[in-house]
Amino acid sequence: MHKVPSQKLWQSEPQGFMLLEAMLATITFAIIGMALLGALVYAQQSFVRSGERVRAAFLAQEGLEAVRILRNADADALTDGVYGLALSGNVWTLTGAPDTQGIFTRTVTITTTGSDRKSVTTSITWSQNGRSEQSYALTSLLTRWNVPIEVPPPESPPL
Repeated sequence: MHKVPSQKLWQSEPQGFMLLEAMLATITFAIIGMALLGALVYAQQSFVRSGERVRAAFLAQEGLEAVRILRNADADALTDGVYGLALSGNVWTLTGAPDTQGIFTRTVTITTTGSDRKSVTTSITWSQNGRSEQSYALTSLLTRWNVPIEVPPPESPPL
């Protein structure tokens, strides 16, 4: 009788199994790498967007402060309308058109809300990555704080 050597199936590897393992490992690392890259890109874009929003908030607050300075100098000079701001020689002035600071455009809107009261809204707009228009606005109510108010005397209580 002829003896045939027995083959132990659990000790031999099928052909191509190493190649399949290598491909699966490469695909897994590629997916993990793409996820990490996407997270980094998103974080960088969020960082830029938050910086732009902080700059817009600063410009809006600066606009309100400039109008307060103008009100303190001459409250009658604040007439209703839409303006921009200009700083020349440390003096703020209202201009006839919105002003531009880099990618930001600032518009100051002044409206009368009552005697000796003005509502001032400073709006900042900018284009984000050339795709979407963003805006930020602040509103403040200004009064003539240095004008005395006549208060009628209190009525005497009935006897």
